[in-house]
Formats: sequence, C-alpha cells, structure tokens
Amino acid sequence: MAYTGSFRFGQIMQHAFNLPRRQKKDTHHGYLVVRFIKAMRDALWEHGCLHRDETSVEEVDGGCLLAYRKHLWVVESDFQVREAHWETAGIGADTAWGALYAAAELPPKERVMRALNAASERNLGVRGPMKVIEVKR
Repeated sequence: MAYTGSFRFGQIMQHAFNLPRRQKKDTHHGYLVVRFIKAMRDALWEHGCLHRDETSVEEVDGGCLLAYRKHLWVVESDFQVREAHWETAGIGADTAWGALYAAAELPPKERVMRALNAASERNLGVRGPMKVIEVKR
C-alpha cells in the first residue's frame, strides 16, 4: 500500500489496521469494497483519522494505492475502490509516472521502487521510509 496525504493515515494503516480474511465467495473487488474498506474505516475511526463532511460523508485526508492479488487498486479519500492498470498518486505522481514508463522491463517490485526513488529525488514532499512488502495468506 502506498498512501498520500496525512502521515497519520499511514501510521494507523501500518500499526492499527487488521487485515480481514477473504471469504471464498468474495471477488477481489467485492472483498476490497466490503471487508477491506470496513476494516479500514473502523481503524481510522477508532484512532481519530476519519472525518465527516457537512453531508455526513466519511472521508480521510488522503487516499492509497493498493496491490492485491496481482491487481492495482485505488482507494479514494471517500473510500471508493477502483481497479487501475497503472497509477501514481500524490505530489510526486508525475515523476513516478515517468519512472514507471522508463522501467517497463523491470519486475514489478523493482519498478515500484524505481518510481518511488525517482519521486523522492525530485520532490521534497516525497520521503521514506519506503518498503514494498508482499503479504501472503
């Protein structure tokens, strides 16, 4: 997962989020929309990082990119979930796009690290620590 916006959002996802189990009947998208987002919202609400606007729509300060089951997903600040083939986010997005394009021959993990490193080299608002972690269940 890569996130933009509030560092608090990332800290909660790293230290307080409990990854829910996927049921056999769940599609990838269905799992993320229902189980994953519920667990995310619960953790963010419990730790004071979820906001409600004037119409009671819940939002978080930022969004995230999520690699799940060999697919890339975008979780927007209002918890919409969409699949993307390529995506970058945040203040270093343009530089990261260029690096992803230029590194098309690399394996995915190396390609992601190349894009992150390029963005952090060219933009003071992009900083580590940056890790690519593979979770298997």
